[in-house]
Amino acid sequence: MALNNPELVQEEENSISITRLLQAIWKRILWVIAAVVIAVAASAIITQFFITPQYQASCWLYVNNFSNSTSQNEVSTTQLQAATRLANAYTQMIYSETVLNDISAELGGTYTSKELSQMISASVITDTQILVVTVTNPDPEQAAQIANTVARVAPSSIQSFVEGSSVTVPQYASVPTAPQFS
Repeated sequence: MALNNPELVQEEENSISITRLLQAIWKRILWVIAAVVIAVAASAIITQFFITPQYQASCWLYVNNFSNSTSQNEVSTTQLQAATRLANAYTQMIYSETVLNDISAELGGTYTSKELSQMISASVITDTQILVVTVTNPDPEQAAQIANTVARVAPSSIQSFVEGSSVTVPQYASVPTAPQFS
């Protein structure tokens, strides 16, 4: 009865079975393998010879807005919230021309403030007073040197125009051993 129904015959002609599809791929399996091998080889060559590896080094800055004479038992929630907001402000101030020029001067003028702004990224760890500064550079030793210079210079530079706060460096950058690919 199905053979007499032209609609069913048309539907069977338009549909492709999975078996037929797999048979078609199997017949051309060498071409499929060759295409995969060529794509992998091209990716490896491009990555190896045309993409400069980038290394990232990070340091941590701990921001607080209360004096050292305040005991830990006297720290209020309001002070902690204010310190968290202050850490967000410090994040933006690191990109200021003043701070970047101070960092550039400390590095001997090797990099301009514009170049430094493109290498440096700063962010606050959520709900903390910890500011993470990450430097990306093709030279792993330079990445660590710049990050550590930021850790040394930025706190005093920023504190010169933000009163009533302090910054300590709980973690300096170490030389990265492997590049970051993004």
